[in-house]
Amino acid sequence: MNHRSTTSSLLFWLIITGILLLGAGLRLRMLGQDVRFHSDEAFFSTFATRAAVHGDWMLTGPLDKSPLTIYANGLALQVIAVQVDGDGKRDLDVRTGEFAARIPNTVASVILIALTMRLAYTLIHQRCALILAGMLSALSPFLLVFSPSAFTDVFMLTFMVAALLATLRGRYLWAGVWLALSIWSKQQGLYYLPLLLGVMVVQGVLTRRNVGQFMLTLSLGLALFGLWDVLRPDESIFVRASENNNPGRLLVDLAAWGPRLREWLGYLGWGLGPALLTVALTLLGVFGFWRRRDRQIALLWGYIGVFLLGHWVVAFNTYDRYLLPIIPLLIVVVAYGLAQLNGVWWGRVRMALLIPLLFTAVITSGWGIDLGRDGYPLDRDGEIIALAEYINAKPYETIVYDRWVGWELGYYLGPWTDIRRVYFPTPGELVQHATGHPDPNPRYFIVPRKQWNLPWITALLNAGFTTEVDYRSSRFIVYQFIRRRS
Repeated sequence: MNHRSTTSSLLFWLIITGILLLGAGLRLRMLGQDVRFHSDEAFFSTFATRAAVHGDWMLTGPLDKSPLTIYANGLALQVIAVQVDGDGKRDLDVRTGEFAARIPNTVASVILIALTMRLAYTLIHQRCALILAGMLSALSPFLLVFSPSAFTDVFMLTFMVAALLATLRGRYLWAGVWLALSIWSKQQGLYYLPLLLGVMVVQGVLTRRNVGQFMLTLSLGLALFGLWDVLRPDESIFVRASENNNPGRLLVDLAAWGPRLREWLGYLGWGLGPALLTVALTLLGVFGFWRRRDRQIALLWGYIGVFLLGHWVVAFNTYDRYLLPIIPLLIVVVAYGLAQLNGVWWGRVRMALLIPLLFTAVITSGWGIDLGRDGYPLDRDGEIIALAEYINAKPYETIVYDRWVGWELGYYLGPWTDIRRVYFPTPGELVQHATGHPDPNPRYFIVPRKQWNLPWITALLNAGFTTEVDYRSSRFIVYQFIRRRS
C-alpha cells in the first residue's frame, strides 16, 4: 500500500513538473521569435532603456503606468543588453533589448502557471482539478501570447493571483502585500480588491482583525506608491492615465453595445483555445459546476460575469489584454467543472479536448494567431529598425514630423539619437509649425502606409512646400519637404 502511494505521489509530481516544463518551453519558444515590439511595449521599454543606459530610475517623462514591470525590464536590459565601450559610454542594442525586456514577464508567466494550479487545488482539493488547471494555464493561447512581452499586465496578473491565493489560505498580511505589488505593476491590479473581500465574505472570515491585517500591508504599499509618484519630477502617472484614457463619458453609446460585445467575446474566445473549444470547455465547466455547486466557485463565476459586463457597458478601451484578469479565474472554474465529471468516458472527453488545445498552443508560440497585437502589424522583417536607421543617418537635429509611430520609434532610434521628432495631431498644426520654423533644411514626415492620408500632403503643398518620397518600405513612407522659394 505504501509502495502504491509513493508511486502515485511520484507520478503526480512528475506530471506537475511536466506541465511546468511544457508551459515554460512554449513561452521560451515564443520569446525566441524575431518579432518587433508592439507600440506599447516599445513605449514602456523606452523608459526602461533610459533607466538602464542613463540611470533615469525615476522614469521621467509622460508615463501613465505603474513602475514595477518597467523596473524589472530595466534591470534585465542592464544585465543582458547594455554595452559599454572603451570610453565607458553605455549603449543598447535594440534587438537584444527586445529579448531582454521580455524576459521578466516570461519568468512571471511560468510562476503564474504554478500559482493557478495551487489556486485550483486550494479551492477544489482534487488532484485532477489541479492537473487540468495546470494544462489549461500552460496551453491557454491568451496567457501564452502575452507571456513573452514587455507589457505591464503579466506582472500585475501574477501578483493578483498570488493575492487571491493568499486570501483563500488565510494569509491576509501577504494578500495585502501581493495586491499592492500588483498595483505597483499596473493600476488595474486594484480590480481584485472586491474579489478578495468577497472571498472573505463567502468564507465567513470578514472580521475586523482579518480585514485590518489585509488593509495594513495594502495601505502601506499604496502609500509608498503615492510617495514614489510625488517624488517623480513629472506629472502624476494617475493624472496622465486619466488624460490618456478619458473617453469623455462613463458608459458607451447604446449603438456600440453590439460591436463591443462581439469584440470582447472574440478576444475571450482565445481564453481556452480556439473559440469553439473555449465554448465547449466553458459549457462543460458550467455543467460540472451545476452538478456540484460550490459557493467559492460561484463567486468566481459571478466575478467573471460582472467583469465582462463592466467592460462591455463602461467606456473602457477594447484592448484584448484588458481581459487577462479573468483568464486564470475562467481556467479554475472550468477545471472545477471538468473535475466533477467522473468516469472513464468523461476522462476520454477531457483528453480529447486537451489535444487540440496543445496544437493551438504550439501554433500560438510561433505567433501564429492574431492576438495580443490590437491589430498592430507583426514585424518580422525589422522594418521599424530599418526606418530608425534611415532617420538616425540624417544630419544633427534634423526635424522629423512623427504623427503615428512615436512610441514605437522612440525605442528603436536608441538612447542616443540626436534627431528632433515633433508630434502634431492635425494637418493644420503641422503646417503652422512648418511655416513658422525658420530652419531652411529638408524636413521629413513619416506616414505608415495604412495611415496614408492625402490631406496631410495637400496641406503642405498648399502652404508652399515641395514634397517627394525619400524613403519607402512595405510599412512606411517618409516624405521630404522643403519650402519653395518665392
